[in-house]
Amino acid sequence: MTVVLRDYQNEALIRWFRNNRKGIVELPTGTGKTSIGLKLLELYYHKNAKVVIVVPTEVLLKQWYQKILKHTDIKSTDIGFLYGKEKRIKRVVIGIINTIVKYSDLLAKNYDLFILDEIHHYFAPKWNIFLERIKNKDIIGLSATVERSDNLHLNSYLRIIYKKDYNYMMKRNYVSRIEVKIIKTDLTTREYWIYRDLDDKIKEIAKKLDDLRYSISNREYSYHENRYRRLLMILTNKRRQLCSESITKLPKIAQIIKENENERIIVFTESKRSVEQLYKYLRQFGFKCGIIHSGIKRRDMILESWKRGIFNVLLTVRVLDEGIDVPDCSIGIIVSNSLTKRQLVQRIGRVVRPKPGKIAKIYIVISSGTFEERIARKLKYLLTTSMYYYT
Repeated sequence: MTVVLRDYQNEALIRWFRNNRKGIVELPTGTGKTSIGLKLLELYYHKNAKVVIVVPTEVLLKQWYQKILKHTDIKSTDIGFLYGKEKRIKRVVIGIINTIVKYSDLLAKNYDLFILDEIHHYFAPKWNIFLERIKNKDIIGLSATVERSDNLHLNSYLRIIYKKDYNYMMKRNYVSRIEVKIIKTDLTTREYWIYRDLDDKIKEIAKKLDDLRYSISNREYSYHENRYRRLLMILTNKRRQLCSESITKLPKIAQIIKENENERIIVFTESKRSVEQLYKYLRQFGFKCGIIHSGIKRRDMILESWKRGIFNVLLTVRVLDEGIDVPDCSIGIIVSNSLTKRQLVQRIGRVVRPKPGKIAKIYIVISSGTFEERIARKLKYLLTTSMYYYT
């Protein structure tokens, strides 16, 4: 049993070896980053080397364990774990970063290769000690989007040494072609006036912040700045929540689902409250849905039911954005107004797995006349510059 790689995955490994066995591979969600890690693990294991796999969550830890057993000949007795429930050191260790960091010295001294899955998380200051400890070891980082909004990735000694985007993958039929549609709805009259009030207050606070720097001392500025920024955050969160939970979006989503009733569909929402609101609405009209958010246990059972066709619509918040394997689907509906480039890449990856004749569809539902219009323009730019279809 051995891991078989595609041409670009082999290229990534060759580039990594030529870069003194250190660097980051950035590939879109659903295009086989984990396979590269598994191949390296396999190579090192058969040379009697020791390997550490670092992940941000327990779900990813379990996925790595299952994939190792399925795709390699590594024995389960040679695999140990470092996380809250279990701390067992073996030739291969899979661990969650917040536990791994406590064993930095031990691991750096005794292990040869470090596979850092979803590496963009580990540039946060609290994990610096771990990255410094393993600096002289062989390291491969894996991510769909390394770039962080705080730019902390730029301070790391680890750099992207191989990168491909969806454009490259689509041209070679490694992922499906994509159609993207922006669906606009109007706020209700009540929602509109609440929105206007919040928007005016946000602009007023933003102007006060801007005026502050020219009118008072540095010490006073620091005090007032913190106060105004807290208020600004509260107001923008309320505005975002208002738009994400607009009741006018519900029938639009139901219409999209009805038009694609024979397809497997995933719907991404902004919050636990909005996903529960949508779930109740769809159930009223007879739609069969599953729901996953931070308060739902046994997500694996829900995903399996979705895969088996017990229901065709899965509603979720951000818990499925990153890393988690989900069954193949062809329709994605995004009901969100704080979408980052990383979230966009992650969510598109949920629907682009190739099948003969398949065209994946992404619907993005926004409220007209609100700040969500800016989100739509940003998404249009990201999508069109990546050669997705946009309608």
